[in-house]
Amino acid sequence: EDIYDNSYALIIGIDKYQNVPNLNYAGKDAEKIQSMIVEYFDFPKDNVRLLLNEKATYNNIRKQFSEISKSAVSKKAL
Repeated sequence: EDIYDNSYALIIGIDKYQNVPNLNYAGKDAEKIQSMIVEYFDFPKDNVRLLLNEKATYNNIRKQFSEISKSAVSKKAL
C-alpha cells in the first residue's frame, strides 16, 4: 500500500543570503529531496512544491502553504 499517495511537501532550499555567508549545497540538496520523495516514496509530483533562493520569499512560502492546504482539504473531501 502506498502510504504517501496523498502526501504533500513544500521544500525550501536557500544558498544565497544578504547578511550571512552563502551556503554551497542547500539548493542542490532541496532538488535531490524533491526527486527522492517523488521517485522513491511515490509522492505525486504535483503535490511537491520547490522554492529555491530568491523564490523562497516570505510571501511565496505562505502562498505555497495555503495552496497545499486547500488542495489537501479538497482531495480529502472527495
